[in-house]
Amino acid sequence: MNMNMSTAAAAAPSQRPSETFTSDPTTWSVGRNTFVPKTAIALTSAHQLSADGIRLVVSTASNIRSKLLAASDDNNDKPSDIATNLRHKILSVVSYTPNPQSDASHLKAFAALGGSTLHVDASARGKSNMTSAKKGETLADTLSCMECYGDVAVLRHWDDGAVTEAVGRSSKALVLGGGSGHDVTAALGDLLVLINGGYLGDGGGDAGADDAVPVSKEGGKTLVISIVGDCTDGNSPIDEFLILLCKYMAGSADSAPSMVNVRVCCPDGKGLDRDTINFVRANDDGMFKLDEYRGDDNDDVEQFVKESIEMGGILYQCHDVSVETPEAPEGMSILYRNGGKDDASNRQAQCRLNARMAIYKLLLA
Repeated sequence: MNMNMSTAAAAAPSQRPSETFTSDPTTWSVGRNTFVPKTAIALTSAHQLSADGIRLVVSTASNIRSKLLAASDDNNDKPSDIATNLRHKILSVVSYTPNPQSDASHLKAFAALGGSTLHVDASARGKSNMTSAKKGETLADTLSCMECYGDVAVLRHWDDGAVTEAVGRSSKALVLGGGSGHDVTAALGDLLVLINGGYLGDGGGDAGADDAVPVSKEGGKTLVISIVGDCTDGNSPIDEFLILLCKYMAGSADSAPSMVNVRVCCPDGKGLDRDTINFVRANDDGMFKLDEYRGDDNDDVEQFVKESIEMGGILYQCHDVSVETPEAPEGMSILYRNGGKDDASNRQAQCRLNARMAIYKLLLA
């Protein structure tokens, strides 16, 4: 296995969005006065969240989960305040690259907050492709139409240029839900897995799921995050996840790990975005160590996965690797691009759901 080889194209970094979402709730609001034109807000990149903004999402997710659990334990049938928070609000999920797990999570999150939902499959296999989309209706046109029916839209699309155009014409809240790898809501959920598991020194929490796991084998001194697979896969939010992690760690508790060792094994040209690598290295304050490996065949991947299991910490599978993953020992978590079939996958799915509920509450409640 070759180490320290370039795993991303050497393209010049794109212009990063400013940090528009902070701990101030008004930076999230799309307008509370129905008689005043609403200001469009689009969440499309992890760069838009400040460190305090990330913590606001985490605390909001924790508050939502606590109230929902309390309501479920109540013997009466009265819905909780959270479950009616978005009553009379409508979410539109528009998928040009459908992902059943992701789409269902967004729909479930909004419904759990008391809102209503619409789902449009605009892919080649969707019926809508036989009408407006096939006739040449642009993405911006489609979203403009959906804004007539809903208060916030989730978009899954592979073309960054089309998304930029749609954002420029949007008049309501818009959340990019993947398709090109930019799924901030999924990345926030994956960050919650680490926070609730105690990996980041916060002692765990209730912002995501039960069954918190202890800090890595190194006792919290070094957290190892091993990433394997195709990082360019449109369903993998790994770049957004690392950006959020870097920002969150900048103000972590004293008990946080003193070092995060990020190990990446992927096929040539299928690695992390160069802008992500530059961002992490420029903002790590000596806290991050990034090692890159080439994984062009099964032997390389199998060796990397075996070493990762032995090191503990986090193993992040960016796509369905072709080698069998050994059973993770106690104190280690496995994250998946798109879900698995074990307890770790269920925990990850719950954290992503709660992160999305927090986002919608902040945008619309």
